Amino acid sequence: MPKVLPYLKRVTPDYSGVTHHMLFQKSIIQDFMAQIEEFHGCPMWKAICRTIDRRELRGSSFSEYEMYFNFCLLNTDQRKIRALNWRNVTSFIDMEELRTKEISYVSCHDWSRTEVKPRQT
Repeated sequence: MPKVLPYLKRVTPDYSGVTHHMLFQKSIIQDFMAQIEEFHGCPMWKAICRTIDRRELRGSSFSEYEMYFNFCLLNTDQRKIRALNWRNVTSFIDMEELRTKEISYVSCHDWSRTEVKPRQT
């Protein structure tokens, strides 16, 4: 993060910006992009590409969620961290069972699905 903006750092060890669910505010994104472009003197995407260590490409070299999250914590009070009840599922077949619980959302990643996928035509 400090390679993108020198003051950008992880604000709290209790929370991470890496999540399945995050709302983005246009005005905050615009401010974030403008600060990056002003600091690096080039479009944001180029600045970010230049800051990524190529030796870390196969690892966890960059997280836009983590950067946006910490940027918000450092630069605005227009944020709200909510604890959501969620589940990772391997199939949508048993969704009725989940509907009876107070679950905010479910994630069913393609790589983890157990049901037969329809053939692509």
